[in-house]
Amino acid sequence: MPIFLRSLAYAFLVLPSMLVASASQHLFGGSQAYFLWFSLLYVAILWLAIFAHEVGHACVALRFGWCITRFAVFPIAYRPRTKKLEFWTMPSGDLGGAVQVNDLGWATRSQTRLFAAAGPAANFLLSVVTLAAIYLLPGMQDLLGSIVVTSLFLGLGNLIPWKSRKGTKSDGAIILSTFSR
Repeated sequence: MPIFLRSLAYAFLVLPSMLVASASQHLFGGSQAYFLWFSLLYVAILWLAIFAHEVGHACVALRFGWCITRFAVFPIAYRPRTKKLEFWTMPSGDLGGAVQVNDLGWATRSQTRLFAAAGPAANFLLSVVTLAAIYLLPGMQDLLGSIVVTSLFLGLGNLIPWKSRKGTKSDGAIILSTFSR
């Protein structure tokens, strides 16, 4: 069952990629470099959605006064203490991001729940703001619509409870675990 849930979470990125393909074709036409432009645009939109997601986690961590030890969005990580950037990959081998804080063993259930929910909430907020921007910039509706759907589906996919073989948990799994302690 966990493999099915994890696969379902990744499937949430298939529809947005099709919308980005449509936006790329609209923006760049049928050029021979279309696939390159599509790939770059999809990676940029996905990176933006993951960045917004991690900013949501970081904002809640800072609000609780937690010390952030690493803020990462593949393939870059920032360590606030040393003020250094580094190459980073997730321990599970997935693409994505992470906000690492000092030991959370002392965090309350509600704090842990809010910290985990903040990432998907940031994705939903990015979707709403970008959706509003479509009305201000109607000529960019394909591109902005791609951002809306990618961010929305990234947030929804992270709410599906799954755990990797190496122990990494989705936000949904973290939220669910706070109810069973």
